[in-house]
Amino acid sequence: MTDFILEPTYEIIPVQLEYGAEEFFWETPFETLTEIITWWENKEDLDIYKNDVMDILGGGVIRPIATDLEYDLFYKLCNHSVNLMINDNYSSYLIYQGKRHHHKGIKYYP
Repeated sequence: MTDFILEPTYEIIPVQLEYGAEEFFWETPFETLTEIITWWENKEDLDIYKNDVMDILGGGVIRPIATDLEYDLFYKLCNHSVNLMINDNYSSYLIYQGKRHHHKGIKYYP
């Protein structure tokens, strides 16, 4: 018998807009962690005040959180998987295992 390891998929990601003012699940078009991080790091503009969130995400499906059970799942995924905080080009980030990944178009306050 051959042993093999399946790489986990990262098809559902918790997303927070404006530091949690809005929260939802994003069913991504990605299958691996590497794809997600590479996509994020190459993003030029993540400003939700200038762009529609679906234009920023570039595909997939947004699923609103409707029940307490879904909120529990949301926060468990935030703690144990990839999650996105999208606000503007100064403060948006992807976080995974405690490490923040910034996008290509990040701006810094003077």
